[in-house]
Amino acid sequence: PSEALLAALAQQALLPDALPKDCWDLFSVLPAVLQTAVVAAVRASVLANVAGPVSDHFVRIVENEEVTSLLLDGPQPHLDRWPAQVEWAAIDDTPYHRIVRLMHLFRHQSCEELVLRELGEADDGMQEPGGQGSFLHLHLSTVEARARVSADILSALHAAAACGLPRVCARLVAEGLDFDERAGVQELSPLH
Repeated sequence: PSEALLAALAQQALLPDALPKDCWDLFSVLPAVLQTAVVAAVRASVLANVAGPVSDHFVRIVENEEVTSLLLDGPQPHLDRWPAQVEWAAIDDTPYHRIVRLMHLFRHQSCEELVLRELGEADDGMQEPGGQGSFLHLHLSTVEARARVSADILSALHAAAACGLPRVCARLVAEGLDFDERAGVQELSPLH
């Protein structure tokens, strides 16, 4: 497994010492399935665009993969009842709104670092998948508002796909967002 991470770093033109010992220690204690997911995420990332320390970004990649794995292994996210529809402004300053805004603002740059940081901060206070305030709840409460604009402007999954963030897409699907949802005025799926 360490060889796979070494190869993923080399693919990014990074030497093994790009990650300090504590990152290697963190990686070494992960179950094999999570090590594989982390290596895939490092391969999919563009580490050259990371503005902060690569080690901080690596830790966020590990945390995102751990949360995604927990969500996938847990019960299927669902809502007890369909949420009331609200305008986009009603979910301002929620994690859902912030990650969509980050992906929209930084589409032409690598926004993965910022989105993973936001997801990590959201994990601390996040509700159960499907609960009030969860990504699924906020997503479904804005179906009508999102139907009036381009899908990749207000839909987190569509924006992540448009930005080329496959691990963020995986996380959002694990949160319960429908990977085949037709959204926006175009009624496009995220993988259109």
